[in-house]
Amino acid sequence: MENLFRTYYASLCYHSYHVTGDKELSEDIVQEVFVRYWQYNENIQILHPKAWLYKAVYNASLNSVEKRNTYERAKVDMFIKLNAVALEKSHELILIESETARLLWGNVEKLPPQCREIIRMGFIEGLSNKKIAELMHLHISTVKTQKQRGLSLLRKLLFHVGIWLQLCQFIFF
Repeated sequence: MENLFRTYYASLCYHSYHVTGDKELSEDIVQEVFVRYWQYNENIQILHPKAWLYKAVYNASLNSVEKRNTYERAKVDMFIKLNAVALEKSHELILIESETARLLWGNVEKLPPQCREIIRMGFIEGLSNKKIAELMHLHISTVKTQKQRGLSLLRKLLFHVGIWLQLCQFIFF
């Protein structure tokens, strides 16, 4: 039997490699086939060992490729499903963000003019309180007070919406 292994091992690996395209996998397959051959040969006399080995290696190689392809298809299917879920979530997130922005800026428009302008300059343009005070010819403490007043009014205006937004975050995130 050892002679059989030495005689056919390399050519069987080559035979398997043509099916699998993977050297290490081919070597594993050939070794497994030899183990099966020795197990079968104890109980049943195999009349044409060379033919049996080549056929067994070929079939095992095909099975291995089929398993690998099934696994790869499953991975691709999972990737597609995860991307679809992520895309769906991103559409929901965009919808929530746009609705939140619409509600927020719709309520900013309800603020008194000076307060509204300070909120816009501070949060949209990202200007510091000092810069806003310079541009509007106001004292810095007036800017701070108006900003606090604006945020407080927005909290009151958006209180009923806050519960809805928290619920949306709980559901979608």
